[in-house]
Amino acid sequence: MLKKTHLRLTLLGAGVTTLLLIILSILYLFLSEKKLRDQNFAAFCTDMRALLSQLDEQSVITHEWLSFSEKKENVIIRLWDHGNEFLWGNHPGDKDLHVLTEACLSFYEKKQPHRWPPDPDPLFFSLSVFHKGTDHYAALYETKDGLTVLLIRPVLDFERQIRRQRVEWLLPILLFSLVLWLFFWYFTGRLLTPVKRSQESQNRFVAAASHELRSPLSVILSCAEAGRRCLQSGQAKEGERFFSTIISESHILSRLITDLLMLASADNHTLRLSKTVCEPDTLLLNVYEAYEPLAVQNGRLLSVSLPQQKTASVECDVALIHQTLSVLIHNAFAYTPPGSRITLSLTTGADGVAFLVADNGPGIPDAEKCRIFERFYRMDPARGQNGHFGLGLSIAAEIAAAHGGRLSVSDTPGGGATFILTLPVQKYSAGT
Repeated sequence: MLKKTHLRLTLLGAGVTTLLLIILSILYLFLSEKKLRDQNFAAFCTDMRALLSQLDEQSVITHEWLSFSEKKENVIIRLWDHGNEFLWGNHPGDKDLHVLTEACLSFYEKKQPHRWPPDPDPLFFSLSVFHKGTDHYAALYETKDGLTVLLIRPVLDFERQIRRQRVEWLLPILLFSLVLWLFFWYFTGRLLTPVKRSQESQNRFVAAASHELRSPLSVILSCAEAGRRCLQSGQAKEGERFFSTIISESHILSRLITDLLMLASADNHTLRLSKTVCEPDTLLLNVYEAYEPLAVQNGRLLSVSLPQQKTASVECDVALIHQTLSVLIHNAFAYTPPGSRITLSLTTGADGVAFLVADNGPGIPDAEKCRIFERFYRMDPARGQNGHFGLGLSIAAEIAAAHGGRLSVSDTPGGGATFILTLPVQKYSAGT
């Protein structure tokens, strides 16, 4: 799917850009060629006016003068005196020139049919006879004395120059288009990298969730089948044991589904927060009082340390922050041996108010610190057998992010791990 999207984005981006480049290049070439043709035709008109002026000054028109003028101006000169042609110049008996001449005279007759007196200004025009495209410029001039002058200049060299200019433009455009396609392929690939990572993460998440869901479901199904057989055989007490297992596994399954739904809400940015302004020290004391008996029961020493000065208020969902701190405390219980010390503390810094849960257990290796917040990740895989799914820290990190804060981990001085939940402080408006 991503490969098709990658290809389509490349086709869209590079195709549209290449099309715009081609359109702009064609437009530029059209305007440039039009300007060049206009300039070339204007130069022809200027040269022919000068040649006609020289012709008017000649008292005697000789073959030598015609040949010299034709060679100098790159022009063919045809002369008629009262309709009788004379002095062919350098092209006597040229059949193609005869066809070209007839075409010029026919064009002139259409433009100026038998005007008398003749127009004192020469008629300048361009025409094609032998192949497509403009290949000749012509000027036809009649005098009152009956002299008709036809001047023809081939422009094939100019047309070849135009075609060469097109080729010179085409090659860079093709090269640039190739580079453009490679760039868009690379750019769209980089653009889709986060999507690819997200898809891979989602696939891993679905696979891990399916695996975690399968275990309690398998236990529930097997116990239900065993309980049914016990009831059929009249072994009610034995069946009661299986039904107790079903209830226990159902609670585990329910907790897992609740965690998955919370993570899904966080992913969709639909996690609902019921924020209220609260005092961080009061919140931390409430958490301490709730878990101090459990710490004693598990053989851990739980203590709390509060700053001397009053801390700034925070705006948060108290229940979710309480849940986050509970996850951190349970995590400390799970990964520290009996007799370990767990300390809850509170600090205030430039980033906001920080809740710290520190233990003096074995700590977390640096290589693991970047992975412990991944979903379904457990440093100790054996803990998954006791209803620990590896979602607690993921949920805690999502709750912190939803509050505009963050959850991080560092080493406890002397050994152990310290989890730090940072929340932004409540900002009061002026006058309150």
